[in-house]
Amino acid sequence: MHALDQVLDDPWEGASAPTIIAELAAVVERQLEAARSLDARLLAEETARRQDLMFHLRLATQQPRSDSATGRLPLDFESQLNLRRIAALDKRLQIVVESVTTCLGSVLGRGQPSTYGLDGRIRGR
Repeated sequence: MHALDQVLDDPWEGASAPTIIAELAAVVERQLEAARSLDARLLAEETARRQDLMFHLRLATQQPRSDSATGRLPLDFESQLNLRRIAALDKRLQIVVESVTTCLGSVLGRGQPSTYGLDGRIRGR
């Protein structure tokens, strides 16, 4: 019953696309900060929020897209800026996550597996 209460109290139900896009930009910023500070718990929470917002954005844009002659969603200037901001933040987030993964992989010895070379000696590290 608790899950049903959460579904019924969803704050994004019926929200407009610009409102969801603005919140999505804030969530991506928090994802980037969590990745930079190596806060895995916060990163997971923000990623779950982002997935939820993407679902609601998909719902909010279905009808306006089908009503549009071009099939594209007409967005205001602020929403377009937020979408560009999200794209730029996503690139930065990807770089940070890849850097952290590479760094931790090398520190934990998971970068390259130890294998034997042609001369019979262990390669790697």
